[in-house]
Amino acid sequence: MCTEVGIMIKILIVDDEKIERNGIRFLLKQMGVHAELFEAANGLKALELLEEQRVELLLTDIKMPFMDGMALIQNVAPIRDIEQEEWYQKGGFGQNIRWEADAKKKKVFLFRTMPILEQSGSRGILYLEVSYKELFSGFDEIFHNNYGLCVYDEQNHPVYQSVHFNKKNQGYALSEQRLLSEFGEVQNGAASQYTIVSDNMGVRGWRVLLYRPNQIVAEGGRGLIVITAGIIAACILISMLASVIFSRLIVRDIEKLQQNMQSVEEGDMTIRVTSDAADEIGGLIRGFGSMIDKINYLINEVYEGKLLQKQYEMRALQAQINPHFLYNSLSLINWKALEAGKDDISKLTLALSSFYRTSLNRGNNVLTIRQELENMKSYLEIQSCMHDDSFDVILDIQEDILNYQTLNLLLQPLVENAIEHGIDLLEDRKGVIKITGRMDEERIYLYVEDNGVGIEPELLSSILEFKTRGYGVRNVNERIKLFYGEEYKLQIESSEGQGTRSTITIPKGI
Repeated sequence: MCTEVGIMIKILIVDDEKIERNGIRFLLKQMGVHAELFEAANGLKALELLEEQRVELLLTDIKMPFMDGMALIQNVAPIRDIEQEEWYQKGGFGQNIRWEADAKKKKVFLFRTMPILEQSGSRGILYLEVSYKELFSGFDEIFHNNYGLCVYDEQNHPVYQSVHFNKKNQGYALSEQRLLSEFGEVQNGAASQYTIVSDNMGVRGWRVLLYRPNQIVAEGGRGLIVITAGIIAACILISMLASVIFSRLIVRDIEKLQQNMQSVEEGDMTIRVTSDAADEIGGLIRGFGSMIDKINYLINEVYEGKLLQKQYEMRALQAQINPHFLYNSLSLINWKALEAGKDDISKLTLALSSFYRTSLNRGNNVLTIRQELENMKSYLEIQSCMHDDSFDVILDIQEDILNYQTLNLLLQPLVENAIEHGIDLLEDRKGVIKITGRMDEERIYLYVEDNGVGIEPELLSSILEFKTRGYGVRNVNERIKLFYGEEYKLQIESSEGQGTRSTITIPKGI
C-alpha cells in the first residue's frame, strides 16, 4: 500500500480487537515515519474519523496471501517511491484491479486505486505482489513430462513459460515467440507437429497455450490401446473360463439327472433325486424327484389295493367251498322241523339258507340293491328270533335305486353293529332299526339307523381305523374305497343316549 508521506501523517487503524499502539509506533519509527494513530472498532466509527480527521493511511486487520502483519506494515511506502515503475508510467489507474507481470524479474502483481482515501482528500494505491512460483505451480502438475506451456498477457507478452521434456525429446521444446507466431491462433486440436490446447485464465486478457508433440501423444495412445487390448483379452479369457466352469456345472447336473432317469427306466424306483440349485436345471431335478416319489406312492397304493382285493377274493373262494353241503344240511333241518310241527324252526332255517345263498352269491362280489335288501331281511329275521323280537325294523327304500348294483354284504356288518352295540344295551325302550335308500344325480346313499345307546366320542373317532374293534365296519369302509375310489366311503355319526347313523355313499351306474 502506498501513500504520500510528510513529516507527520495520520493513520486510522480499523480493528475489532485491542491494538498495541506502542508496537505499531515503534515499527513506524524504525521506518522513519512519524504518525498520529486513530482507532476504530467498526466501520461506522471509521467513517466518522475519516470525516473529522484527514487520515492519510488506513490500516485494517485484513491479511493478504503470502504476507503476515509485519510484511504488510513494512510495505507502506510513499507514492513517489513507485512513480518511476514501468507499470505506474502506463497510467490507467482505476477502481478495477489490474494485473501486471515481469517475466524477467519473475514478478506478478496487481494494483488499484483506493476510493476511501480519495474521499478524504488523500491519494492511495493498493499494490499487491503475488508469489510468481506459487501462482504458476499448478501448471507443473498437469503432466509428468514431455509437454510445454506458456502464459501470455493481453499484449501477448510472455508472462510464464514451463518446458518439461526429457533428454530424448528436448528438440520438441518451443520458444515463446515461435509458439505464439505458429500456434497463437490455434484454439484446440492438432496442428502440424503439435497438439495445442488454448484457454483463457481468470486474469483479464491472459491466456495459456499448452503443446505436446503429436508423436508423443500417439505413443501414449498406442500404450493405451495395448492396455485396453490386454484388458479386453483378459475379460474374454475370464468369460471363457467362467463359461466352461458354468457349463460343466450344468452338464454335471444334467448327466446326473440322465443317470437317474436311466435307472428308473431299468426299474429302479428306490433312487432319491434332490438339488439345491435355484436355476431351471435345479427345478427340473426337483420336479423329477417329486414325480418319482409320487409314482412310488401310487405303485404302493395300487399294490396294496390289489393285495386286499386278492384277499377278499380268497375269502369269497373259501366261502364257496362245497356250499351245496351247507344248503342240503339246512334243507334237511327244514323238513325235519316241518315233520315235527316246528314251524318257527322251519322259518328260521329258511331265512338262514336264504341269507347264506345271497351272501355267497356264487362267488360274485357285486349284486343289486334289491338282492342286498332281501339278504338283510333274512338276516334281520334271524336276529329278531335270536333277540326275542326286542327291536322293530323299518325299510324306507326309494324304488328307483333297487336295480342299481352295489357290493355284496355292505349292510350286514352295519346292522350287526347296530344290534350288538346299540339295541342290546337298551334298558328303557324297544329298539328300532331303520334302513333308508336314496339317490341324487350322481350318487346312491344307504343309511342304517338305530335308537340305541350311541357310541362314545373317543371310540367313534377311531372305529374306522386299524387295530380297533369293529373289523366288519372297517372292512365295509375299505371295500368301498378300494372298489369305488377314495371319494366314496362309510361315515358314522352317533350321539350318546340317542343312537347311531351309518351312511354308505356309492356312485350310480356300477
